[in-house]
Amino acid sequence: MDVKPKAFLVVGHSNWGKSLTLIALTNNDWRVRRFIIGKHEFYIKRMSNDDSPRSLCTFVDRVDPDEKPYILATLCPSFIGISKSADNPAKRTEEILKTLSKKYDIYAFVLTERWKSCECISTAEINKLATCCKKIVEVASKNLEAKGRAKRLKEFILENL
Repeated sequence: MDVKPKAFLVVGHSNWGKSLTLIALTNNDWRVRRFIIGKHEFYIKRMSNDDSPRSLCTFVDRVDPDEKPYILATLCPSFIGISKSADNPAKRTEEILKTLSKKYDIYAFVLTERWKSCECISTAEINKLATCCKKIVEVASKNLEAKGRAKRLKEFILENL
């Protein structure tokens, strides 16, 4: 039986450290698009739906799991009717998750707190995210720098490969 491809998402709202976490994971090189974790090559998509919803939607629509069986991407959990920041439906979170879940098992690495702030992802946002994900880990990231978040992300990925 074939194993379903896997998508690992770094989840957090705008300016919460999603991209910085991926940069730290790739040895501080923001240009890296392919990165080996364990014995698997991951394709990295850094631009989130809070940066460029169209870019992430196009990627999710076009990504071929046979060519890219392991992907690592960022996602802003802006759910309409739940999230404070969801007043802009153009972020298209539900659409992205629905399309991605047809192709991949989704694993979410959730930055529950904004770096050096008291802002948090709500329980309702996490519960909504859980409806599309195979597994979620919540990381209290308020005082955890990018290098520490990257280390925990790598551990999460290795545990779920």
